[in-house]
Amino acid sequence: ITIPLPEKASASLDWQADLPRKAQLTATLHGSNVSYRAVPIESAALKVSLSNEVLHLTDFSVVRPEGRAQLEYQLHTRTREFNWNVNGSLNAKEIGPAISRDAPQLLSMFDFSQPTKVVGKVWGCWKPPERIECALAVAATNFSFRGEPVDHFDAFVCSSNKILSASNVNIQTGNEWIKAPTVNLDFEIPRVCLSNAQCCIDPLKVARAIGSNVVSALEPYRFGNPPLAKVSGVIAFPEHRARPDIVFDVAGGPFHFWRLNASEVAGVVHWQEDRLLITNLAASLYQGRLTGNVRAEFYQTNDTMIQFSSRLVNADLRLLARDLLEHPANIEGTVSANFNVVNGHASDVRTWSGYGDVEMRDGSLWDLPVFGVLSPILNAVVPGLGNSKARSANATFTLDNSILRTSNLAIDAGPARLRYHGMTDLDGRVDARAEAEILASTPLVGPFISLALTPLSKVFIFQVNGTLAKPELQPVYVPRVFMLLLRPFHTLRSLFPGGTESAPQQNTRPEQNNRENNAAPIQR
Repeated sequence: ITIPLPEKASASLDWQADLPRKAQLTATLHGSNVSYRAVPIESAALKVSLSNEVLHLTDFSVVRPEGRAQLEYQLHTRTREFNWNVNGSLNAKEIGPAISRDAPQLLSMFDFSQPTKVVGKVWGCWKPPERIECALAVAATNFSFRGEPVDHFDAFVCSSNKILSASNVNIQTGNEWIKAPTVNLDFEIPRVCLSNAQCCIDPLKVARAIGSNVVSALEPYRFGNPPLAKVSGVIAFPEHRARPDIVFDVAGGPFHFWRLNASEVAGVVHWQEDRLLITNLAASLYQGRLTGNVRAEFYQTNDTMIQFSSRLVNADLRLLARDLLEHPANIEGTVSANFNVVNGHASDVRTWSGYGDVEMRDGSLWDLPVFGVLSPILNAVVPGLGNSKARSANATFTLDNSILRTSNLAIDAGPARLRYHGMTDLDGRVDARAEAEILASTPLVGPFISLALTPLSKVFIFQVNGTLAKPELQPVYVPRVFMLLLRPFHTLRSLFPGGTESAPQQNTRPEQNNRENNAAPIQR
């Protein structure tokens, strides 16, 4: 230690101010089992020099159980301006208190199992208000963020005015990744600001890292493979009462919701405060196309309310029914529909309220028991009538408290027309009335036949109860002379190509077939 003294003593000499400016110091230090700001250090070694009010720490090595660091430090003793050169691999969370007073709060969201590699500079001023800035190349492996594992992270990190900025961000977890040209982290709120980020990652992993209310909103919607997304905006963490405002432009597949499966789906997702808006939704499912918009509202109870409008065009009914129906059915056709939900819980279809319409063309519905239950009766009138292909079918409907109602379901099945009105619930229970119009669509003679059968029209009105899978059919109006009036239908067979008058012995067969078909499942 060298302290220059004045040649003559003077009463005006300010020893307290002058001596630190003129003092000089050189030292070499070695230590073990030491600590700095309560951070334990196994061993440390450094050279110390003090000259012209500047303190230098060189050849500064620090060893901890997980790794080591080489440091250089410079401090102006009067202004308290400082500068660090850093090159090390240490556990960032463990040494947080030694970095700054704000670092432990930020690093509390991380857990590291491997040292974090850091190379660069840190500078600032220790005088209040404390200021710390940095420019660091950071690389970390095998750590977790809010419980979500991350295999690799690297970025160039800068900080200024309590804003941490990362550029060229690269995050990898398995085959999933996130890349961003710029990411800003505000320590005080805290929140993350992204610009033109791209990712290929399971949305639920991101949701779990943000908060439970986001998880509950996204839980019903599942991607089979991580989708591609472009992301810009602000991600905030609910427990800090920050307000998120972020836009995801997403595309991927396969996609699953409730019982529906899409081969691919795309849309723009705007998450703003407690609302989630999905616009420009487009999906390929069941060889058709689905478009629509969705609005969801988040609540502190982890409940999510939903509204949406959707349009399905030219979907394969056979593929759609395979996923929607609990029991397999051999049905076919091309279906289009509009479906609008005005209110409901996102995770519980039974709470949805809405309305819509549906239409089908060139299909067969007889294998659905709720329609097929009429097939034996129609076949008793004209063989094959109850199995004819439907040229079209359409209906409007409402949905409320898990009950689906329609007043105008109409099926045009060639010579026969079926009309239904009633309800069914999501458990499959049915309460409906069915009416069959026989031979009304027969070319040329159909209107005359329909007019002739007007007195018998109420014979073909039935009450349908039971379930969709096992409907129970009861005639509403059955005249006593029903069996006698049924016989003229055999004569009507001659109106069809190949039809002939049957002998009396053969005329009893339709009645026998009718009894057999009512007593046994439909035979195809």
